[in-house]
Amino acid sequence: MRQKDLFREILELHLKDWSVFNIADVYQVAESPMSFHYPCNKHIKDKIRELLQVLRDEKILKFYEKGVYGWVKYPIN
Repeated sequence: MRQKDLFREILELHLKDWSVFNIADVYQVAESPMSFHYPCNKHIKDKIRELLQVLRDEKILKFYEKGVYGWVKYPIN
C-alpha cells in the first residue's frame, strides 16, 4: 500500500465524521500509525504535511486556512 493510500485510510477512519479538522487532530490520529508502518522515516510530521498537500491537489481535502482542513465531499460514506 502506498503512503498516500494508507494516510487517507487513517484520516477516513478517524476523522470521517469531522467536516473540519486542524493539523493537531491529523498528527494525533496519523503520527503513530505512519511511524509504525514507516519506521525508517524520521520526519513523519513533514511527510504528513506533504500528504495533506497531495490530498488537497487530488481534491480529496480542502484547505480553509493555515493548519485547518476539511473534506471536499462531506460526509464521508
